[in-house]
Amino acid sequence: MGVALIAGASGLTGGEVLKSLLEDSRCTSVISLTRKPGNTKHPKLTEVITDFGDVDGINLPSSVDDCFLCIGSTIAKAGSQEKFEQIDRHINISIARLAKKAGASRCALISAAGANASSSIFYNKIKGITEDDLIAIGFDKTYIFRPGLLLGDRKEKRTAEKISKVLMGTWTQHFFGKYASIKVEQLGKAMVNVVHDANSSSGIYHFPDMKKYF
Repeated sequence: MGVALIAGASGLTGGEVLKSLLEDSRCTSVISLTRKPGNTKHPKLTEVITDFGDVDGINLPSSVDDCFLCIGSTIAKAGSQEKFEQIDRHINISIARLAKKAGASRCALISAAGANASSSIFYNKIKGITEDDLIAIGFDKTYIFRPGLLLGDRKEKRTAEKISKVLMGTWTQHFFGKYASIKVEQLGKAMVNVVHDANSSSGIYHFPDMKKYF
């Protein structure tokens, strides 16, 4: 796996991806793009303070092998559809291009179970378009993870997710297939293990596909 570049490590799932990378002996070092210094200290970790409005101005300390795109928001949190698209699509894709130029051959993206570039639902549409944009960059391997409901303790509370957790609980894993809920630590481990697996294939990974990589 070598050198991993991660964007979004301060988020719920990104933090778990970072944790898995740091614990994995197959990863020699991790470069984390972040707006401000985080609380994680580790000899393998290098933080690069980043203005995500100027990704082209980022100077990476070394070449990279793998890229993990974990930046994401909601329309409500972003404040508008335009700002949501800027965060979830344009920033992620700009970082992916940066990683490709730095030598990355593999890239993993956190998307959503309902992602569809043709969807009439704006959120799902942007997720789908972002997937298409990433594939077009041309990494040797591109991994798209489409989790259902994410289970974990957020710093900010999303009302819809809180209600869903109460109503559905863990039984969604048995009844909703690719839309099943997944713990963020499971998703983090799955992403790292899939990227490391020499036999894994480019493509879309739903909950049933991720289970064997927890």
